[in-house]
Amino acid sequence: MNEIMLEMNHISKAFGGNQALKNVHFSCTRGTVHVLAGENGAGKSTLCKLLTGLYQPDRGDIIFMGNKVSYRTTTEAMAAGINMVYQERNLIPHLTGAQNIMLGNEITKMGVILDEKEIRATAYKIRDELGIDIPLDMPVGHLSAGVQQSIEIVRAFSTNPKLLILDEPTASLGEKEIKPFLNFIAKIKK
Repeated sequence: MNEIMLEMNHISKAFGGNQALKNVHFSCTRGTVHVLAGENGAGKSTLCKLLTGLYQPDRGDIIFMGNKVSYRTTTEAMAAGINMVYQERNLIPHLTGAQNIMLGNEITKMGVILDEKEIRATAYKIRDELGIDIPLDMPVGHLSAGVQQSIEIVRAFSTNPKLLILDEPTASLGEKEIKPFLNFIAKIKK
């Protein structure tokens, strides 16, 4: 359980004359939850985007699962096991929860026709493995912000991540949605 999954050493990143990160060190072990807290503009999102391949560091090393890495795209990072749920939702309102979860990884018949039955079954399987009860058969535009956030996380788990990054996951939640959401995080940690 104490296996180091991620090490970030001497990470620096600038955008023109704006130094977003300077000589940052961060590490985490398997099965832990960490919170990066700081003011707006402190570099939290930049650090996360370095991990997911949206940005590349100007200096420093990223070591993931014992290997020095340098992802050039989010697809490379996802293939390696790093996924991120961004603060801005990335759901399509008229699609169901199941369809949104499998978006980009659609299951087809004969390589052409969407297999809605298998899409639904796979989404429900992932949801049930995470031990949460959220509706997946209705358009996500009809669901609360908290349920939509949970669907985003289930969607991230469809890629079987080793490291999951949540960018300000409670920012858009109502007061009554925060505690259930944090309980959900505790469940998926296990």
